[in-house]
Amino acid sequence: ARHLFYQWFFKKQPIAKTHFANFSEIAIISLVLTVILGYVFKPQNSYISNALSVMDVHSVASTVIHNIRVHAYDYMGLFKSSDISLSVVSSILCWLMLAFTVVGALLKWRKGPEFFDWVTVLYLVLIMFYQVTSDYRYLVPVHPFLIFYLFYFLKIAASKISASTIMLKAALFIVIAFVYKDHLIYLAKTTTETLPGPYEEISRETFSYIKNNVNDDDVIVFNKPRALALYTGKKTIYYNAKAPVDVNVATLHKYGVR
Repeated sequence: ARHLFYQWFFKKQPIAKTHFANFSEIAIISLVLTVILGYVFKPQNSYISNALSVMDVHSVASTVIHNIRVHAYDYMGLFKSSDISLSVVSSILCWLMLAFTVVGALLKWRKGPEFFDWVTVLYLVLIMFYQVTSDYRYLVPVHPFLIFYLFYFLKIAASKISASTIMLKAALFIVIAFVYKDHLIYLAKTTTETLPGPYEEISRETFSYIKNNVNDDDVIVFNKPRALALYTGKKTIYYNAKAPVDVNVATLHKYGVR
């Protein structure tokens, strides 16, 4: 998004999609293939099979309507200001960004859909059938394309407005700086800091200790198994907090937890 805005704001060049298309298309195609395999083979105890198992004909309509609302609010949350005094302005801006994105997508399709347009639509259709709560991670694979549609609309709108381009950009910059001043201040303060997470010194020391002191055959029980496996290379598993104790014990023993 920063690259697109910089290119449009300062360089007056067409918005390029080739910079981010390859990575996102690979991610979307991988997810589509995973979902198809979930339908065909229905593996037990997998995330996809569990999601598909709760679906039935009677719940499809309510699930789709619910997901449209959830994902729309998740997307608008990207533009929400943390300043409570600007809640009204922030809400208006959020709805405008959503509307601009939708209109931009429609205008792009009217001009002629390309490959990334098709995979975006296919992906959005697929995630509408999952019964999920609010979680922006489902929109991450198509986030670059949604931002592209937003700027696609802004580019067309700017060309239709009689006001000078400099004045329009200045007004847009003032609105963004005013509404998101808290975010900008936070970014300015934390630019050179290491944010809480896996790159903190204590985290790196922990990963190093696990790498050097845990056997490769041992299995670690952790609430973030994928992250721990990524940074240590050790076998890691997650326990189901909602399952009975005996079920968890049996499952953990099955996968080698001692």
